Amino acid sequence: MFFSQPLPSKNPYNNLPFPKSNLYNIYLFLKFKTNIYNDLFVKFFHCDFNLTTFYHKYEYLLRQYILDNFIKNSTEDVLIQEIKKMINNFNKKTTKKILINDEFPKKRLIKIMKPYLMLYLQSYYSFVPIVKNNAIVLLNSKLKKFQKFNPKFGRKIYKLGFKNYPNFKKKSYIKSIEFLDNHIAFNFDEETNFLTNHTYYNEIDTSIEENVIQVTYMTVEALEDDDDANDDTNDANDDTNDDSDDDNDDDNQNEIYHDYNDNDSDNDDDDDSVS
Repeated sequence: MFFSQPLPSKNPYNNLPFPKSNLYNIYLFLKFKTNIYNDLFVKFFHCDFNLTTFYHKYEYLLRQYILDNFIKNSTEDVLIQEIKKMINNFNKKTTKKILINDEFPKKRLIKIMKPYLMLYLQSYYSFVPIVKNNAIVLLNSKLKKFQKFNPKFGRKIYKLGFKNYPNFKKKSYIKSIEFLDNHIAFNFDEETNFLTNHTYYNEIDTSIEENVIQVTYMTVEALEDDDDANDDTNDANDDTNDDSDDDNDDDNQNEIYHDYNDNDSDNDDDDDSVS
């Protein structure tokens, strides 16, 4: 999947390979007439546009470009599949596992896990030993911190509400569904010693360009049974006027919380179920 096969540069109008003179002209035009800099094309020029030399000399760099393009251009289903492989591989090595519900929003999961996925791919497919070893150590460390920060990440929460009826009975219903996605920022522990980091060397490079911002995303679905509510609405209007203040208080207490730490500290009449 991540193997490269260099192909000749072709004219887009006739699909024929460019003459070498045209390649030199393109390079000179880009260098002196524009501000465009393409690292691969410059290295191709330094190899005298020899495909064989270019491939064997810069195969490691081509592999990294392939990994970058895979992360940027793959479909959601492909990325989700690779993320699950990464998490399953991590869970096999620890008792403190990361468990994510199958219904967790795909786009949200991909956004959170993309930088971790890049480390995972580098740890398996990079041709540079120091990059590969660095990715292995960093990925293991960052996933441990990720799990420790929120052990319940990815869980599905059912929020129960209660409806009062004229016969003084309460009927429960699923008021909303949400997914716990509070997480640590990917670069949370990145060093910031900008003025002094030129004076020392670390074995592990913790600097990653992409930054993940810690935010909370919530999916809410109103699942109340409309048929039962409509049948009892007219009868309940006259009998529950005196209890309107209490109902309002219950509704306020039943508001959905936004932080996973509140799961075990609810004191209202709502029930929280985790799956």
